[in-house]
Amino acid sequence: MKKKMTLIFTLIITLIIYGQNKQILYNFNQLPQTLLLNPGEEMTHKWHVGIPFLSGISVQYESTELKFLGILLDNSKPILEKFRDVVSNLTLKSNDFIVINQQLELFNVGFSLQNKIDFLSFGIYEELDAVFYYPKVLAELFYKGNTVLDKEYSFKDLKFRTELVSVFHVGISRKFNDDLQVGARLKVYSSYFNLQTNNNSGVYYTKLGETYPYNHFLNGMSGSIKTSGIFLPAGTEIDKFYVIDKTLLGGNLGLGVDIGFTHKPNKNLKISGSVTDLGFIYNSKDILSFKLEDNYNFEDVEPILFDFDKPDKYWNEVIDSLNISKEDTEFKKSYLSFRSTKVNAQIKYEFGEDRFVDCYDTEVDPGYFNAIGAHLFTIFRPIAPQVAATIFYERKFTRGLRAKLTYTVDSFSYTNVGFGLSAKIGVFNIYGMADNLLGYQNLAKANSASFQLGMNIIIP
Repeated sequence: MKKKMTLIFTLIITLIIYGQNKQILYNFNQLPQTLLLNPGEEMTHKWHVGIPFLSGISVQYESTELKFLGILLDNSKPILEKFRDVVSNLTLKSNDFIVINQQLELFNVGFSLQNKIDFLSFGIYEELDAVFYYPKVLAELFYKGNTVLDKEYSFKDLKFRTELVSVFHVGISRKFNDDLQVGARLKVYSSYFNLQTNNNSGVYYTKLGETYPYNHFLNGMSGSIKTSGIFLPAGTEIDKFYVIDKTLLGGNLGLGVDIGFTHKPNKNLKISGSVTDLGFIYNSKDILSFKLEDNYNFEDVEPILFDFDKPDKYWNEVIDSLNISKEDTEFKKSYLSFRSTKVNAQIKYEFGEDRFVDCYDTEVDPGYFNAIGAHLFTIFRPIAPQVAATIFYERKFTRGLRAKLTYTVDSFSYTNVGFGLSAKIGVFNIYGMADNLLGYQNLAKANSASFQLGMNIIIP
């Protein structure tokens, strides 16, 4: 029990490093990767292939209040002292959270079919996605221990979900006419691991005892932590063969769909939208979950001296001393985990038509030099949807060089300025994007940080 609870706590803490809003990439200059954000995006090239493992790399970290990067990057104090300072400055809110998302494309291929109205694309990518809500009372309980008698620590707002998956996908985008493009993408998920808890209730508090010094109470407990792919059978080796097996549909499997459209009311105006990752995973392999469903009273627990330098060691000793029965708290039962569904909506006005076109150029639409617009992003999370609003300006300098500047307001920042650049030399394309540029002046105090980059071969 001690080792299992230690592993769960370690996973929760260590995975909170790096949301999923890719407002710079969305509808940016017909890069192939935009199809993963809107399968109904129009593609003007004949075919593309991403450079394996280098075509799409993205890492994002966002937090409403907790400066977790500050804990990691500031070397002026010991890490536990920095954690104490951060916990003491937290406001007493139940909806503060950290979200992470990391993606790596293994390969990505797309091409126009012979009918010239359908564009087919497919590939594989790996994704880590996590959300962790951190109510202040539980952060205090972990760091300070139950040093305040009669204080109730509620588990109601404890919610988190973490999963690592590989995604096989195939999509098609059809041009119905000059004004409307519609697309859909089918996804098969293979999960490496999943860790989640939600809908918890109950409180923990300590009173002075009669026979023993202290009396500990867990009242109205109703909650569980579900895991798959974390507690593996004895002798399991996590080597390259294990990773390859999980990647190639050897994990817990699931299905998902993306749908999207692009509509042009006139030649300058473009309206688009998408719903992505509408799906689930059926967790049935390597399952071990934990539950507490009752009132618990521990009066005969020997007092344990709280160690501020090693709070995890203290809690491991407390858990061992409680002697909660495995038969009552551990269970193995298959369960569904749902993906974080995302919704994008954008309106874009293009102007400054490119009239300097070679009459022998094979590209049908020369496009425009400038574009302005607005983008709304929503992702559905355990407590409430996370929303972000963006305005942007795009500029085409040459056929091969384009840039995009964004300003975003979301749950994490009101000063989020982002910039993206895409360059094409012959058939070789390289792009890079970064968000919250003002935060890079001092990452230790930043609420968010992200970057995306990739390389493709694109044939006009």
